Amino acid sequence: MQTQFNIYLIVLTITFFYGLVRFTKLTSPFKLLLLLVSYVFISELIIRFVLPLMTKNVSPAYHFTVIVLIVFYALMYRKLFSKDPKLRRLIVVLAVILGTIALLNSFFYQGLFLFPSFSIAAQGILCIFLSLIMFKKMIESPTKTPLTKQPLFWFNLGTLSFYSFNFIGIIFYNEYELEEMTYWLFYLNVIGNWILYSFYLFSFYLNQKAAHER
Repeated sequence: MQTQFNIYLIVLTITFFYGLVRFTKLTSPFKLLLLLVSYVFISELIIRFVLPLMTKNVSPAYHFTVIVLIVFYALMYRKLFSKDPKLRRLIVVLAVILGTIALLNSFFYQGLFLFPSFSIAAQGILCIFLSLIMFKKMIESPTKTPLTKQPLFWFNLGTLSFYSFNFIGIIFYNEYELEEMTYWLFYLNVIGNWILYSFYLFSFYLNQKAAHER
C-alpha cells in the first residue's frame, strides 16, 4: 500500500509545483484550483508526516479538510459560472447545506475522532452535482476547440470521476464497515487520486498554454 500512496504523493507534488511555476499564466478559476491543490499538498504532508509524531488519531484533520474543500470547489465553480447568477446562488446554498451537514456529522454523529466518511460523502454530492452541471453547460455551448484540448474538460472529468467512485466507496464503507472494505476503499481512493491530480496537472498545462497563445 505504501508504494501506491507514494505514487499519489509524487503525482500531487508534480501537479503542485507545475501549477506554482505557471501561476501567473493561469486564468482565475485555475488559480483557485492551484490553491486547492496547494492546500491538499500541504495538508497531506502534515497529516502523514507531522501529526503522527504528536497524536495517533489524525481524523480531526480530515474533518477540517472536508470543509475547506467544499469551500474551494464552491468558489471555483462560482467563478466558472460567472455569467449565471441563479446558478451561482444555488452553489452557495448547496455548499452551505452540505457544509452544515458535514459539521453536524463531525460534532454530533461520527465525531471528530472517527474517519469522516459521511462528511466526505456530502462533499462528493456537491462535486458530482457541479461537475455534471458543468458538462451540461459545455454541451449546450460547444466551441471549436476539441474537448481533449479544453482545460475545463480535464478538470471536470477528473472531479466527476474521482468523486463518483469515491462516493460509491464511501457508501459501501458506511454500510458495512468491514476490514476488507476499508482495504478496498484505500485502493479505490489512491488510484482515484492518481487520476484526479494527473487530470488537474494536464488542465494546468492546457490552461497556461491557451493563455500563452492568446
